[in-house]
Amino acid sequence: MKKLLFGLLIAATISGCNNTTSKKHGNGENTTPSLPALSDKEKSFIMDFTRQQGKAVYIVTTTRNRYFTRKDGSQIHGYFTKAEHPEYINEFTFERGDERRIDTNGVHAGITWVDDNDIHTCRTVLRDLWPCFKNKYGGAEFYYFSIPLFSKDDKYALMSINFSSADKTKSRGGTSLFKKEKGKWEEVAILTNWGAEPE
Repeated sequence: MKKLLFGLLIAATISGCNNTTSKKHGNGENTTPSLPALSDKEKSFIMDFTRQQGKAVYIVTTTRNRYFTRKDGSQIHGYFTKAEHPEYINEFTFERGDERRIDTNGVHAGITWVDDNDIHTCRTVLRDLWPCFKNKYGGAEFYYFSIPLFSKDDKYALMSINFSSADKTKSRGGTSLFKKEKGKWEEVAILTNWGAEPE
């Protein structure tokens, strides 16, 4: 009986992975409606970042601030101390347990939205992430982000940006600090980094 139930679970999982179509170009349904959505400002920041990549991107629709590390706080402190802007040191509040979804409606083309549940299923249940992911989404890489954090005066933004690839030598991530210059967000510092060197 246990073997039968286990077999049915695996069959249902594979069926879901094979039959669900990807939601491309921002026209898909929200995959995690139970989570609150990012604010317009937070969503706009992520869209601006993806536009600057110059290629089609795969993005996980769930954002979480637990991607920030303990090291980020000290790195922020160090950056602003060296930049002689101590007034910014305590501007950012980390809400590590917070999770939100990106509203996939009304965004620019060139994005394939990735359901976080699919990654969990492929990785944890099937234990074979990339063949399952490629079968569903047709790609072999994806980004996952933290919720963007902004300084009180909106001059700085902080986001954990992570990139996962079937080619493990390309997987990388970390926390970057951005500054708004002439209405455009520019990356001014990489505070923490793991994996491959940033491009």
